[in-house]
Amino acid sequence: MAQTDGTGLRGNRDWTVPLWRDGQQVSTVNSFHVISPLTDEVLYRSSAASTDDALAAVAVAERAFPAWSSTKPGHRRDLFLRAAEELVRRKDDLWHFCSKETGSTEPYFEFDFNDALESLKSCAGLIATVQGSVPQILVEDRSAMVVKEPYGVVVSIAPWNAPCILGLRSFLAPLASECIAQSLVETVELITCSGQYCSSQGARASSWLLLDSGRYIPSGWLASRLP
Repeated sequence: MAQTDGTGLRGNRDWTVPLWRDGQQVSTVNSFHVISPLTDEVLYRSSAASTDDALAAVAVAERAFPAWSSTKPGHRRDLFLRAAEELVRRKDDLWHFCSKETGSTEPYFEFDFNDALESLKSCAGLIATVQGSVPQILVEDRSAMVVKEPYGVVVSIAPWNAPCILGLRSFLAPLASECIAQSLVETVELITCSGQYCSSQGARASSWLLLDSGRYIPSGWLASRLP
């Protein structure tokens, strides 16, 4: 596969991958090495989210929720389809990061990428099907209505072993159903690219966080944020 660098996303040892929050790159005090499993060499560094970074992302997501939850299904569908086009355009960049960060082979990447692309397009087609219903009930002279409403801020955790499909899948459903997604990921620059693609097409309601196996965010933080 061609290794052209038309987007400037390849990075080097002096580069630090930023967090992605509210459509903006965010630098952090802490960072960690991203090491290639193929060569054991340091590829670059990645910003590491702290508890304060996590809380800031939650605050941004909560502020974005009212506007995003009021968008029409057609708007979200078109955004997803544009993101799919962008994903195809930057396929070589994704292959670069899959091979360098996870040691992926090209056949496995093709499977992972194609699955992610199909999920993105399929999810776009399903957006308009999220709707309520008027069920029949047993009691006479009564009626009922089921109304589906967006939940709010959703935290998504994506592993590293199939980063294209698992990374995208972690935030597609929340965004499609009018929620706000925050991704906690292990394949740092690959998921940064995925989030960047969606954000570049208008999904600025998302908040993005990166962390390395929970190293900088205490395990009790997530539990403390659950209702």
